[in-house]
This record gives sequence, structure tokens and C-alpha cells, in this order.
Amino acid sequence: MSCVPVINVKAFTGAKGDGSTDDTAALQAALATGMTVYLPKGVYCYTGQLLLGAVGQELVGEGRSDGVTANGTVLKKTDGSQYGVRVTQTQNRISDITFDGNFLGGSQLELVATKHSVFERWS
Repeated sequence: MSCVPVINVKAFTGAKGDGSTDDTAALQAALATGMTVYLPKGVYCYTGQLLLGAVGQELVGEGRSDGVTANGTVLKKTDGSQYGVRVTQTQNRISDITFDGNFLGGSQLELVATKHSVFERWS
């Protein structure tokens, strides 16, 4: 992780990550700070689009899920909107997260102006 402050999305915004609660508002609030957002293990359900919009901002999970058990960090889109996470700045990093589009169509990542960004250990 970087040297910027880190927000634990469960502690800071009250996200549940239980696979059934809509965590959209909590995720958006954490991302809006522009700080690194840490997602502990869990399944975070959301609708619409999440914006990773600050230069150097990071979205870091606790490992990818195997697709059967919630043994990692999963961002689960629960509506049919087009994009899941939109990355609009440079030097961003996304790591250790599984993106679940719930077979609803659309792309899970929209990359705009992502020069020098890093995407690692994601699926």
C-alpha cells in the first residue's frame, strides 16, 4: 500500500460486506475521500458506478475469491448499469479484488486516463 492514509471501509463508513446489504453509499463515501480504500474480506454489493477519481488513489482488497466461498474481497454489482468501477485518474492501483458482475452485462472496469496505474491480482 502507499504512504497515504488508508480507510477501512467497514470501520470508516459502516459497510457490511455480508453479500446481501447494499453497500453502495458506504463504498462511495470512502472513495470520495480520495484516500486509499481497504476492503476487508467480504462480498460488497453495490449498484450504479463507483468512482476511483483521485490521482494516486488505491482500492485494495484482502485477496481474490475462489468464486465458491467468500474467502476474499468481492465487489458484487447487483444492477444492470453499464460499468462497475470507473477509474479516471493517473497512478491508481486496484489489487486483490474479485469483480462479480452477477451476469448482468456491462463491463466491471471503465478505464479513463489511467496512465501509470496498476491493476494486480484481480479477476
